[in-house]
Amino acid sequence: TNGIADYWQTFFPGILVFSMGMSLTVVPLTATVMASHPKKFAGVASGINNAVTRVAGAFGNAIVGAIAVVLFVNAVSDSLGSNYTSSEQTVILAEAKDMGNAEVPIALKQQEEKVAGIYENAFRVTYQSSMQIAALLAVLAGIISVFMIDKQAFRK
Repeated sequence: TNGIADYWQTFFPGILVFSMGMSLTVVPLTATVMASHPKKFAGVASGINNAVTRVAGAFGNAIVGAIAVVLFVNAVSDSLGSNYTSSEQTVILAEAKDMGNAEVPIALKQQEEKVAGIYENAFRVTYQSSMQIAALLAVLAGIISVFMIDKQAFRK
């Protein structure tokens, strides 16, 4: 691994796209919510918008996090193949539940570089898949909003 070079080539592009997407959607979404109600309900609309945003963020993080753990364990499992005994695979997979904090089991220190490589590759695959899932959900949300947002509210 190249440390910082790996970051710029693997994680940063996803974080950049995610950040740009958030900056392009959060303000318009808030403006849409606020414009769709009479001014006398602005406080209520703002409160509900903030509450829904916080709850959705918490659920989103929990769901994507749970999916990421499953994807990580599957990626580790797929990488093991027949290179390891059944007991070695069990030990490696038991550590995989810790995802980014997965450490090479003590029993496999002689194969530390290979096992660490399996964890690193699985983390990259998991990150990529998680970003693809998030992108797909964002596109789906955009499509739903086209049909669900009352366009008449903006013509007042």
